[in-house]
Amino acid sequence: MSEVAQVVNEPGIAAVGDLAKGEGSVHPVISFVVIGLNEERIIEDCLRSVARCGFLGRMEIIYVDSGSTDRTLEIVKSVAGVTVIHLNDPRPNAAKGRNAGWRAAKGEYVQFFDGDMVVDTDWPGTAVKFLEERNDVSCVSGCLQEYREPGNPYSVIFDRIWRQAPGASKTLGGAFLARREALAEVGGFDENLKGQEEPDLAARILRQGGGIWSLPESMATHYSGIRTFASYWSRMVAYGVHVENARYKIRTEGGESVSLPSLRKDFLIAVIPVLLLLFAAVEKSLILSALAGALPLCFVARVAAREYRNTRVFSDSVLYAAHLFISKYGIVYGEIQTKLSRTKPRRVLRGVWRPFLKLLYHCVAKQLPSSYSDLGGRVSNALRIWICKGLFCGRCDALHIERNAHLGYWDKITIGSGSSIGENAYIDAEVSIGDDVMMGRDVVILGRNHEFSDTTLPMRFQGFGPHRPVRIGNDVWIGLRVIILPGVSVGEHSIIGAGAVVTSDVPEYAIVGGVPAKIIGWRRSSERMAFEASSLRKGNSSVHTTV
Repeated sequence: MSEVAQVVNEPGIAAVGDLAKGEGSVHPVISFVVIGLNEERIIEDCLRSVARCGFLGRMEIIYVDSGSTDRTLEIVKSVAGVTVIHLNDPRPNAAKGRNAGWRAAKGEYVQFFDGDMVVDTDWPGTAVKFLEERNDVSCVSGCLQEYREPGNPYSVIFDRIWRQAPGASKTLGGAFLARREALAEVGGFDENLKGQEEPDLAARILRQGGGIWSLPESMATHYSGIRTFASYWSRMVAYGVHVENARYKIRTEGGESVSLPSLRKDFLIAVIPVLLLLFAAVEKSLILSALAGALPLCFVARVAAREYRNTRVFSDSVLYAAHLFISKYGIVYGEIQTKLSRTKPRRVLRGVWRPFLKLLYHCVAKQLPSSYSDLGGRVSNALRIWICKGLFCGRCDALHIERNAHLGYWDKITIGSGSSIGENAYIDAEVSIGDDVMMGRDVVILGRNHEFSDTTLPMRFQGFGPHRPVRIGNDVWIGLRVIILPGVSVGEHSIIGAGAVVTSDVPEYAIVGGVPAKIIGWRRSSERMAFEASSLRKGNSSVHTTV
């Protein structure tokens, strides 16, 4: 038994050899090993279904708990005839739990179940009889079904995922009956794997010359409890992580996998439509856009047609086909994430993530509809803001970032809450934009200009002057086609009229316009008087001072 496993015999929980009254020394024919973690929702039904399997006096039930914090153990104590094993391990996993269970077992055959399954009472007898008749088979499984919750499409998907074709098989799932001697021969499950430990076990059993078989008879009903897309997505990402870990073990320790999916195939299925969509956005090509949409549809239609020939249920076939396509993104994400985790992840992710976001912005998000559009406007705006939050080193609490906005200095732009960047804006400067700033279309903000002081040298050879940051205060309205030159500070609560070229600082509450911009009004009279007094002290008597 594993050093981290501890057998606990408590009131109401039978020890391993005490199941048959008066026959404590008789070894059971079959040992049921149930693993679980926080399974209070279904564990009682699971264990009671096992107890009804018809091997009275010739079976034992072992429950291996991985550290439940809910009422699971309390419920297990209420079921007579169950031995509890606690995994005293800071990092428990299914492989460790199953190993602790079968190594403590006394039966010739070991039946594995998860704590979220309810067993078909006829299954153990069918499986044991099959193994007694077929000495060449080491493990046998049956038909695992998902509980179909009304109105829950994910239960339909997982019901299809669990099903295997009857006959000789090359893989195993979470529930199967095995010869104990076959488990001992290959050393049980690989405890270094946090997932895909069953296919790994299957590969080693097959290499030892053992057989694996799948029967059409019902084995158990599974209760996944997945009801939201977030839970579904997490499950697919976790599957990708587990597959990559298993593949890494095969690469480093030798051997050949017989059941792991192809990362290259999944990657191509997921990425090709995205690449076509990117090129379509850049080239503004309707043909590429149509092709990007047609490829997933063709994939789904092909798979759905194949499924329909087997099930004759159209809705289930289409749903499962859509799952096979959508799941590729989660699986590939999990696999790539795991690959990167082995290669200095922080540096690699920093080096890859920001260029990816920039590419996503320029090729896709920048071209999407304006936030005011009825056709995807809100989603487009949300995507642009999300990308900018990932790229801006400063604050980014923008309310709107409109389409086709050019942003030059990603790591030197700060945007306050409730502010907007207008459509077709061209921001090529280190700029700080305050709160509640409104910006019209085609606004240009520059942080540097061409040098032209040397009259003996063509200006195109003189390069650029130094960078000078631009600051825009709170509650500023910047009108249509305004140009703000390097080093300008725009005071709070001011207005810049359409078409103005702002060459110097704008006072607070001022209304400016023209080329170059001049003060043409004030939003508050007290600010006007203060500005006039300051101008008189400087010897400038004109109210219409150029700014």
